Amino acid sequence: MYIYLCRLVTHEAVFFASKEVSQMYITMPYVGNYALTYALGLANVQYLGSEKPSYKQDISCRDTYVYPAKFIVYNWTLSSFNATGEGYYLKMGRNVVIDGAMLHRTTKSQIRAYNSPQIGQFKLIGPESEAIFLVKSTGSIDFPKFVRLGKFMSKCELIWQKLDYDKKAGEFFCKHPINPVDLSRDRYTLRGFNVVSIKPVPLIENVRAEGEYAEFEVQLEGSTEIFQIPIEVAYFFGMEA
Repeated sequence: MYIYLCRLVTHEAVFFASKEVSQMYITMPYVGNYALTYALGLANVQYLGSEKPSYKQDISCRDTYVYPAKFIVYNWTLSSFNATGEGYYLKMGRNVVIDGAMLHRTTKSQIRAYNSPQIGQFKLIGPESEAIFLVKSTGSIDFPKFVRLGKFMSKCELIWQKLDYDKKAGEFFCKHPINPVDLSRDRYTLRGFNVVSIKPVPLIENVRAEGEYAEFEVQLEGSTEIFQIPIEVAYFFGMEA
């Protein structure tokens, strides 16, 4: 088994609608592992105009697993907007913009033209911010130099290294965020954790658990830190248990 440490450096501001407060859409300093899987080209991307996301259909790889990312160095930037409503897709009909929600509520004959601007602010992760995430694989991986990430497909640089690790079993503490949907329910006993509320799946971090894990050293901000991560993880593993 290979474990890689990946550093994600933003070259442009990155936006995810992680949290909504009134008319402000906030990007939390985390990136879900499904978004990273798409960005790395490990998902079978379906029609982008689809009304609903299809993570289980798109993400079918079993040889590689991508853990969520957490920004360790970041700054926020604000951007105001004044536009029509935005959903998974938008269409034009009779001089009116039709979103997916409208199609559920009405039929085409009932739709009337109206002016309903949406005003608010984006709170984005700014350029030159840095996040880290981990990748587990049964074989070596040729990572891309750059990836596109977020709602605006922002350019990010990817720096990676293969890690030396020890495989252990017992109680461990994982400070890095984990997707609980991908964690085996049968092979881990959770003792405690903090919840990070983001879409589409809330993450957990500072996890105290019991089971099989990998332990390794990571150089962060000039200091060495010990990382422990669960290794019995796979996409939607917890849903299948």
